Amino acid sequence: MLYSFDIFDTILYRTVPNSTDIFLLMEQKPEVKALWKNQNSFVEVRRKAEFWLRRRSTTEISIEDIYGEIGKKYNLSKDVQKQLVTLELATEKENSFLHAKAVNKIKNLQSKGKNVILLSDMYWHEAEVRDLLSSKDPIFSNVPI
Repeated sequence: MLYSFDIFDTILYRTVPNSTDIFLLMEQKPEVKALWKNQNSFVEVRRKAEFWLRRRSTTEISIEDIYGEIGKKYNLSKDVQKQLVTLELATEKENSFLHAKAVNKIKNLQSKGKNVILLSDMYWHEAEVRDLLSSKDPIFSNVPI
């Protein structure tokens, strides 16, 4: 038997009420302020870029697609885009926590030799999601995503 768990809002929760509130926290970071020299609100630009990109795309989008879109519109270099991606992941790490009951269930299933997989519909790549989860508990370094 195979057991699957959704990652976001099942195993991993954020410390903010809405997922896009992460951008509010991100916007306050000195590193983001140094990179984002535009008059427009970073939060609004980030939210809208993902929204419009999802509406136009016929396939799943990635975090690089989102920042690429922002980069085109606001003339950000590839390096700045990459730094913003890194800062977003860091902000997610700093403002998330594991749901103890879900993690204990996964550990219990694994101890019984059951197959467990994790699912995500986020724009993060597997390596980034694994890094985020593994930063909270090393058990997630080997669970298939």
